[in-house]
Amino acid sequence: MTDCFRIRRDFTSMPWKERMRFINALIKVSTQDPYKRSYDQLIATHTNNFKNGIHNLMTSFLAPLGVSEAEWQQVRYFLIWQQERYFLIWQQERYFLIWQQERYFLIWQQERYFLIWQQERYFLIWQQERYFLIWQQERYFLIWQRERYFLIWQQVRYFLIWQQVRYFLIWQQERYFLIWQQERYFLIAVPSIDKYLTVHELNRVPGNDFTKFEMVLRDTLHNNMHCRIGGRGGTMCSTSSANAPEFLLHHGFTDKLWADWQKIGDVNGDRKQRDSFFESKGYRMTAKKYSPRDLLDLSRQPGGVKVMYEDPSHDHYQRVHGYLKTLSLKELKDIPRKRFTESGTLEFKIFMVTSRSEQLSTMAQQSSLEPKRSLRNGDLRTAADRTLGMRIKDIEAAAKRGLELAKKESRADHATV
Repeated sequence: MTDCFRIRRDFTSMPWKERMRFINALIKVSTQDPYKRSYDQLIATHTNNFKNGIHNLMTSFLAPLGVSEAEWQQVRYFLIWQQERYFLIWQQERYFLIWQQERYFLIWQQERYFLIWQQERYFLIWQQERYFLIWQQERYFLIWQRERYFLIWQQVRYFLIWQQVRYFLIWQQERYFLIWQQERYFLIAVPSIDKYLTVHELNRVPGNDFTKFEMVLRDTLHNNMHCRIGGRGGTMCSTSSANAPEFLLHHGFTDKLWADWQKIGDVNGDRKQRDSFFESKGYRMTAKKYSPRDLLDLSRQPGGVKVMYEDPSHDHYQRVHGYLKTLSLKELKDIPRKRFTESGTLEFKIFMVTSRSEQLSTMAQQSSLEPKRSLRNGDLRTAADRTLGMRIKDIEAAAKRGLELAKKESRADHATV
């Protein structure tokens, strides 16, 4: 096998079997030795470095660009940590694969030992029956044999009943756990129009304005979503957020947004957009032996690992994004939608956004996402609208108006010529 990539998907696009593998692997490596110690060390990397710069920007390389030291310091440490997080995700996937291989090996070993034991058991039973037939009279032997078979049948029957009850209880626990997980993941998996708007605004940031890209990604999408998932006092809205099962999914989404922005630069022939800021930085990261530039390209990760992200698989994703890409930011903001949940003092405190200028910039950027006309839950009547968090008819109408306006402008240009 050559040129193989690890495929990362959002949780709701995974088949049921893949969801079970993800959850079982996460439970296994976080609770059982020998994986638990390595997993706890990975989680501790995030917790121990939470207040040591991974959400701050501490550097001086942006001074020539007119960026304050506090702002540049936050860029460096947040995205250095982000690079470490990519390594942690890669490391966790590695532990999952090692655990999977060991699991298959143990299953094979158990089956092999069982077959050997089975052969020895059959041999011993045969020997006993042979000696018994020599020693015992046929009549007593037949009576004993019938009683023996009856007792074996009873034991097998009771064992099967107990086994069914046990499997049912295990299935029931897994079912309740999956329902609970899906309810928690719902906050991430169900998109909303403000997230769509933010992503489209993010993707239109030019490659030479990395500071703006990083701030929108970090403050509006990363920090804000942490506390929208966890809420005040929740694990995801704390320094221990790496312990929450949603942590991997949320940061996988953040990673995908950066990868998508890099791809836009590739399409436009702007190599700097892929390597922006970190290409020339050869220093080692705080917790690992790698430098940021070692992890910039998802197709060239340490150890020969290659990663690609799949877009969500629900039916309306491509169609809706096709419409949104044709609209200007002003047209996007005119679409009726639910109100945007803005970052506040809680997010600023947890993620140590202490610069007043950055706080004001973040609040202004998020305020610009507020709709002219708000929707309520009752306005989302179809299953597709509820899945997407918006009304598809409003998106189609906006795209149609944009197309008609473009045609008018084109005719006016021809008339002028």
